Amino acid sequence: MDTSKQFVKMCSSAREIQALWQFKMGDWFSYELGIEVLDEDFKDEKNYDRHGMTRDERIASFMEDEFNPVFLPRQDQLQAMYLRFRNFDSNGREYADQIGLVQMLDNLHEWYFYEGGDSYPALQSFEQLWLAFVVKELYSKRWNSETWVTI
Repeated sequence: MDTSKQFVKMCSSAREIQALWQFKMGDWFSYELGIEVLDEDFKDEKNYDRHGMTRDERIASFMEDEFNPVFLPRQDQLQAMYLRFRNFDSNGREYADQIGLVQMLDNLHEWYFYEGGDSYPALQSFEQLWLAFVVKELYSKRWNSETWVTI
């Protein structure tokens, strides 16, 4: 899992990706004290009582109130975002021409080698590569080493 300053910067600037985050066990996040995984230990420490809320709602409320976290999506989460985008419309209906894992990898390959993905400034991990691909495909934006710009 990429926990580099570069990946944290890319993720924090990808506001659309941040907006998709629904706190789940196993998620990685960055906040002012460092980088953590939302796990059972974290849940137990932060599971204080907020009347009328489910456990997950309490965790989400605590996270937002206390930490202002930055979601650091794993490679599998980025791939799932892409497949949802490619296979379902905004109302959740499946497209007839759904793609699978092999087609997704072919699309990544085509983007990287034939559509300028290889010109991205120094992507240093698979998470950075997949984040750049997903943000480009879903939101038509490109990373310029500082922020995402519309293309």
